[in-house]
Amino acid sequence: MAELYQLTKPDPISGRPIPVSAKERIDAILDHPRAAALVRSLDVQELYSLIHEAGMEDGMDLVLYASAEQVQGIVDFDCWTRDDLEPTRVSAWLEVLLQREDEDFADLMTTLDPELLVIWLRQQCQVFVWEDDAELIEAIDAPVFSSPDGVYAIVVPDDEELAGRIRHVLDRVYAMDLLRGHRLLEATRWELTTDMMERAYQQREARLGDLGFVPVHEAVEVYAYRNPADWAAGARARARAPELDVLKLSAAGTLPPTDRMLQHLETDLGGDGGFLERSIAALGQVVPDAQLEPAVDSIFGQLRALVNRRHIADLGQPGDLDAARGAMRSVADTLSIALEYASGGDLLLSARTLASTPLRDAHQAGASIVAGLAKQARDLERRGNLTLVDGQPSLLEADVADLFDGLRARRPLRSAVDAAPFRRLSEVHAAARVLAEAAFLEMVVFGTLRHTRGELASVVFDPNRCVTPVELITFRVLLGTLAVAALADSHGGLEPVTAQALERAIARGRGEGGLARSATTALRALLRVPDGAAPLADAVAASVGEWLAGELGGASVAPEIARQVVLLAP
Repeated sequence: MAELYQLTKPDPISGRPIPVSAKERIDAILDHPRAAALVRSLDVQELYSLIHEAGMEDGMDLVLYASAEQVQGIVDFDCWTRDDLEPTRVSAWLEVLLQREDEDFADLMTTLDPELLVIWLRQQCQVFVWEDDAELIEAIDAPVFSSPDGVYAIVVPDDEELAGRIRHVLDRVYAMDLLRGHRLLEATRWELTTDMMERAYQQREARLGDLGFVPVHEAVEVYAYRNPADWAAGARARARAPELDVLKLSAAGTLPPTDRMLQHLETDLGGDGGFLERSIAALGQVVPDAQLEPAVDSIFGQLRALVNRRHIADLGQPGDLDAARGAMRSVADTLSIALEYASGGDLLLSARTLASTPLRDAHQAGASIVAGLAKQARDLERRGNLTLVDGQPSLLEADVADLFDGLRARRPLRSAVDAAPFRRLSEVHAAARVLAEAAFLEMVVFGTLRHTRGELASVVFDPNRCVTPVELITFRVLLGTLAVAALADSHGGLEPVTAQALERAIARGRGEGGLARSATTALRALLRVPDGAAPLADAVAASVGEWLAGELGGASVAPEIARQVVLLAP
């Protein structure tokens, strides 16, 4: 359907591509002379997305043109919450579907799961037989009307709109076939709701499975561990083969990309563009012309299956379009990381990898890279040395603690505060460096310097020895205290320093070429680490030295400022 309309248009200010609204796309379809045929050619997921995004008022005509199978698909997406059918959502769709012509309505009633209408009626009303239940009916204090044949008494809620809809449904069904009306009301009287709900749910799951919305226990396979190094080696070997072996999918069961997916790719390519999107754009440079279209079809077919599976694995509901957007973004990010890792940032090699490697494997490798970071963070936290006392503020700086919180999420993030995902390999490397530095700081304070949590806690929680608030104490503050003590010729270790010692350290630093340089030199001497860790020790020492110089730049330092930088004595 994308050929009917543009999926993106230039932003009037920036000129960058922005998505065309669902209403504009619907208008383009409805303005076409073969609108009904075009609507019925739409993929049901695409049709549902258009209607849901535009709203029922703008999407109603699409529903009226939709085939019975498409309507069943819309109900599958919109009327269920996990394994429960939602009566209010069914009512909303019935209001529209009752406007269909008799022939279309009859086709609809024949095609829809037979349990659907029975469950809805059981949820909304009670059915009795006038001849058998007259006394019982008279005792009921609720509105009652007769079925079109006068055999059944329908007890409805005290809601005129809902009661009118129930009557309308029964009138239409009876007008189609008297026997069908009888069967509907008899089923409403006697069928067990739980049995019908289970049958309808299983039928719905089978249809959604054909679109890639498989059960959760199958969908989580997209997160199965795959050794990134082993995968990358195999992917590079295939990509570098003289004759590129383009991955081909069987035509059976393959699905085209949705407009939403294409919109995402177009808008991202119009901006900075993720590595996946840029690799797709480079396919034409590495794939022979005769194989380009099959390669693109294969990639998009795999991509849609991956997105829908990740959508479910992340506990999204099939009809939740916000979750669908998130799944598309997350899959693109994960694939970008994997492709960049395998290709070393070589875009043409990445494009060849994309064409010759199953996307499922690439996604598993990319997810495993990020999961590896999360495991490192968990292992570090389990050692228990990131706080002085359990339940107290972290010894990590705020941005580092934010990374740890993000990595603790169900699907690891690089920032819990911003809910920012990992989108690039450079972000993975940056996070790895942060984790390495946190591990190094823990090793220095509790290993090299042989301090214990109990020893430090006895110092910082004693107001007669330390006036620095515990929520301000971090590894950087502890190392800053060591540097200041060394410059002040104090040998108290991690004991709080006095204001006088602090001023001596500042004065000495200024006399030796600056506080940053002198503090860095003092820390290097204190951080006795193996040679392999020397670059990290140097980087940490320089970072703390620069920070101290920036915070303690004056010759005289007010106590309220000093206690944010070092352990300060009363």
